[in-house]
Amino acid sequence: MDEVRRRWVLIPLMAGMAASVRAVATNEAKRMFKWLPTECAPANYPMYLVRGALGLQGGGQVAVPDQRNVHNGWGLWGSTHIVGDMVKPVPQRLEISWFSYAEDRFFQGAFALPTEAMTTYFARGIPEDRATRKPAPFERIIVGMAPEGCVSVWMAGGAEVVEVANFQAAPADLPWTKVLDNPDITRAVFIRLNLEKRLGAEGYALLQRLGIPRGLFQSYRTLYRWQPWVTGAGRPDGVRIRSLNGENAFIGQKGAAIPRDMRPLPAEIELYWTSPEGTPLLARIKFDEAETEASFQKLSRGSAATQLALHLEISSAGVGVSLRDEKFILPQHKATVRVLKQ
Repeated sequence: MDEVRRRWVLIPLMAGMAASVRAVATNEAKRMFKWLPTECAPANYPMYLVRGALGLQGGGQVAVPDQRNVHNGWGLWGSTHIVGDMVKPVPQRLEISWFSYAEDRFFQGAFALPTEAMTTYFARGIPEDRATRKPAPFERIIVGMAPEGCVSVWMAGGAEVVEVANFQAAPADLPWTKVLDNPDITRAVFIRLNLEKRLGAEGYALLQRLGIPRGLFQSYRTLYRWQPWVTGAGRPDGVRIRSLNGENAFIGQKGAAIPRDMRPLPAEIELYWTSPEGTPLLARIKFDEAETEASFQKLSRGSAATQLALHLEISSAGVGVSLRDEKFILPQHKATVRVLKQ
């Protein structure tokens, strides 16, 4: 590992954000910011958003785009409604109700949002955006619905998506007409048709056979102490990490835009570098969820204090991927790597 450190490592330069949240938020609590709401749900578990609303400081609400099917992907931007003032207070409360097709069940809940922390993110923004390499604002609040009543809220801007809250909604007894007001189509038939349309025949059959793993989306929020390490020929320019919990992070030459001592498991990584010949290259690395989870659990040995390195080695043959601690190396054999010119 010492040799790896000498070669090249992406080191976060911003620190102490969490410790200063309260102090900054106190001064910024009454400020207004430019933001829009949007929605998301897992691609494999479609939802129908019945109602979503973000309650604002000082009164009033901003509607989350609702009355629609949602399956765009966990943590991803969905619909955009530009209604009312673009600049508005930080939301204090989330009210949400939805129908889960895969579970044939309604959920609903009302939750207090972490206004102080969100105010701090809005006020500070993103020091280095991946595309422009310049500061960028947070500009979206994403509200996500997942199986078993899991609710997550993220803030997004540029290449960054950071989870700011997670809640547990309760099953609800809402009228079926909230989803479909057509007595000519039964509830069972409508659910089947929607699942087949959005998952395909193969995906629908897989869902019928396997069901939904219990606690899946809460397990995605498990954190490990790890950082990406890049070695090999060429000049690394940055790493974008998309995590299973829906977060998106960029680490550039100036360090991490959002410092994280601990991170969720990666779902996908994009590695940007310039070859020794001067060619800008991009590697898209998609991880096998089961293999990655098993590797992290094995090397961490259940200890959150264990420091791990996700080693990305650049070579003329492509990019090698392995998880390492001070003693052991676990290659990620099932990870797929695609190298492209930028």
